[in-house]
Amino acid sequence: MAKREGKTSSPPQKASCTYHPVKANSLSHVNFERNRYSVPVRYTHHNLILKAFVDSVDIFYKEKLVVSHRLLLAKGEESLNVFHYLRLLLKKPGAFSNARPIRNWSAPPIYREALGTLRKRYPGGRGKREFLKTLELQRNGKKDKLEKAIKMASELNCLSFDSVKNILDSLESHSIQAKTLDLFSHPALLKYRVDKKDIGAYNLLRERFQ
Repeated sequence: MAKREGKTSSPPQKASCTYHPVKANSLSHVNFERNRYSVPVRYTHHNLILKAFVDSVDIFYKEKLVVSHRLLLAKGEESLNVFHYLRLLLKKPGAFSNARPIRNWSAPPIYREALGTLRKRYPGGRGKREFLKTLELQRNGKKDKLEKAIKMASELNCLSFDSVKNILDSLESHSIQAKTLDLFSHPALLKYRVDKKDIGAYNLLRERFQ
């Protein structure tokens, strides 16, 4: 089972590993010890470095960690991350059902339900495209929030890429915590005081003009 793409070029230190130069083929696979591991389609035909550990493999492009996979122990197996192929599937939604990454993907129930809803709501290929575009929102590691946004959109009976994106953006903005200003780092501000307003004065003013 593939793990999500890494977001940093400085991954945590692991046990000792071996280095192997590899090249992504036209299917966006790299081969290592007769097994296949996927990389995002933008790295097709690129030269990469694979670091093999006891239980995992890390694949790098130059100094950037592209993806981590669980090490496959048998031979002739493959570890395909469906999120690596979203851009390609968006260009060819007709290949969606037969695409191996999709067929081999153990999708969470909420994704399966979302796909079913979108297919009913948007006949033809549009339902698949809406679903794939929605999945792309997970690329930045927003899995939990994305699933929450999908659930909220479903409960509101407005499931679509646009509605999920709007809800996700709202969840993101509400998660930003305002930082407390340390006044001792700004001594010039210590002399200022903001008086507490008397709400009753506003009520009297409103009554006067009614």
